Amino acid sequence: MLRARPCLPPRGLVGGGLVVLAGLLTGAVPARADGERAASLAAGWAAYAVPNPDEPEQDLTSLAGAGLGAEFELALGEAFSLRADLAGAAFWGDDGASYLGLASAGGTYRFDVLRYVPYAFAGVGAVVSGGGPLDLGVSPVLVLGGGLDVLTRRERSWGVEGRLASFAGDVTVFTAGVRLTHRWGFF
Repeated sequence: MLRARPCLPPRGLVGGGLVVLAGLLTGAVPARADGERAASLAAGWAAYAVPNPDEPEQDLTSLAGAGLGAEFELALGEAFSLRADLAGAAFWGDDGASYLGLASAGGTYRFDVLRYVPYAFAGVGAVVSGGGPLDLGVSPVLVLGGGLDVLTRRERSWGVEGRLASFAGDVTVFTAGVRLTHRWGFF
């Protein structure tokens, strides 16, 4: 008596096909960066503008400043990181030396993660100002910025970055400079 057998592919072909399919699906998932950490040091040029209490139509400004900064990032995924930064700047002018300090926290979004990594960031924080023509004070700020990192190795990069910090016209700070970054915890 002849029995009809179901038309199935050979067992080896099914098992091999499942292995290939699993490999393709695993390879198609983006690399995870959860828990990656980065610390950066930055140096560059800084400028500020504050309202002039004596002449409201003319702001007090200084374009001759130097700044230093430190940043820490904690990756939540491939493209998004939490960010905290501290920066300080000193200015020289006819009215003497003045200074600004900035502390902020927010997020960073990386548009691409290849050798050249463009990114944007935003956050909230505070600026401390004083010296020269500046009254001693603390002002809240919104921080917006961006830059381009150049990966030299998986754990190291250098780049350029610009940042604008301002809120309600009290103090506006702009910085531009270079930064060096070290990353760890990416595996």
